[in-house]
Amino acid sequence: KGYTSYTETHGDLAGRALAQRVTEVAVPALDEFDGKMVKTIGDAIMAYFEDPAQAVRYSAFVQKSLKEGNVGRQAIEQVNLRIGLNLGEVIVDEGELYGDAVNIAARIEPQAKPTGILVSPTVYEKVQGSDGIVCQYAKKVAMKGKSEPMELYQVIWDGERADDYSEDEITVMADAASLGEETVAPQPTTPSYYKW
Repeated sequence: KGYTSYTETHGDLAGRALAQRVTEVAVPALDEFDGKMVKTIGDAIMAYFEDPAQAVRYSAFVQKSLKEGNVGRQAIEQVNLRIGLNLGEVIVDEGELYGDAVNIAARIEPQAKPTGILVSPTVYEKVQGSDGIVCQYAKKVAMKGKSEPMELYQVIWDGERADDYSEDEITVMADAASLGEETVAPQPTTPSYYKW
């Protein structure tokens, strides 16, 4: 969190170095967790996974690795990633992801606390009870373009630490960009959005 203000204060080269710390952790680990990189978008990464449990395990790995990398750094130099995961059909066309599932993942991400991982109900249903994965209810949010609020669940990746979302109940979702037209047959996958 705070990438834009960090770059404004410290300059583009310092901002790029901060972003590089994330990509040095996140990109090489994708293969280990059967994920595929879609793109980096300034201070964000978009990836997808066929197995939602692997997406959650990957997200926890990235958060733990970044936490270790933050040790001994001043608060302004620390990377605190927010992660949003959703499960649904997407369109994969020439390396890009399109569809409602992608939009929802992008809208979940800003609802997470710094260092948090939030997942949609579809991800929660698939991963709850999976080996090494613990989730708990976080909050309910109103999503732009959706008629009903969505419940979100947090992944407990840091031992017993759980973020307090009690004051956030029924949060209004910020705008997210539309991702274009569908041109290829959809396939079920877990689009994931990572931003700091």
